[in-house]
Amino acid sequence: MKKYILIFALLIICCLLQAQEYQPFPREKNTFWRHAWESFYSMDREYYQYTITGDTIINGITYHKLWYTSESYIVENGYTTYESKYGGVFREDTANKKIYGMRANTSEYMLYDFNLNVGDTIYTSSDDEQVFFVSAIDSLLLGDGKYHKKFIIDVENCPYPPDDEHISFMIEGIGGAEGLFPISYDCRRHDIRYLQCVATENYSIYGGHCPSIDVSISEFEKNNNVNIYPNPAQTSLTIDFTETYTQISRIDIFNMQGQCVKSIPAVQFKQHIDVGELANGIYLVRLQTKQKESFYKKLVIIK
Repeated sequence: MKKYILIFALLIICCLLQAQEYQPFPREKNTFWRHAWESFYSMDREYYQYTITGDTIINGITYHKLWYTSESYIVENGYTTYESKYGGVFREDTANKKIYGMRANTSEYMLYDFNLNVGDTIYTSSDDEQVFFVSAIDSLLLGDGKYHKKFIIDVENCPYPPDDEHISFMIEGIGGAEGLFPISYDCRRHDIRYLQCVATENYSIYGGHCPSIDVSISEFEKNNNVNIYPNPAQTSLTIDFTETYTQISRIDIFNMQGQCVKSIPAVQFKQHIDVGELANGIYLVRLQTKQKESFYKKLVIIK
């Protein structure tokens, strides 16, 4: 009898050890993280995803490249906009169970630390001393047939406690409640942003059925012949629409804080734009078609 009890105990220990085995992030090309955003104050919503497109080497370190695609539904204006652009990179320190990333125009920073224990602090805000910490650790059996650790995150000193039982979570090999890139730590939620699913080309890892946002986005973007020059620019630039210019109705220039710093109608085959008042930096030029689709080009200003 004692022999059977010992065998049973060993089986339980083995199962527990299997559940605690670290599960790394997927690295296969075309693996994607699909997210959703919904406004608290309107019916506006957005679906966006990060897709692995291959590897790259930065400062001698190998990263996984990401491509960002999105489709947004703006209720007030009654149209849908599309976007497709470079999304950043990430890498994994498997030995230390940490994930690092870089988005456009940022240096490397840590996205996740899966080496935490219950009670460990994740983040403390400097303005109102909100303290985010790991309140529990569980395991989930996901679509890859493996157990992934789930870290439950709660908050102290929140001036407006949320209705949810817990403030957030993060999962080994997946990311956080808000997706691959953590947005911010703030218990006062002004909108709803969440990770819908994660999938490879062959199967869904997290979230069940996981339809991909079409990376090609639109016929306009696939077949465009738009050129911006000089780029980098100093005081002026030219946007050459070639054969597609009749589709474009407006040109907007945004800074990296999302502010529109210049907006003009598209009226010429070669549109000349004065940018002398803009500061040095990186900008996004949005070309909006008459069909209310949007296509983005990167612009650099150096004086």
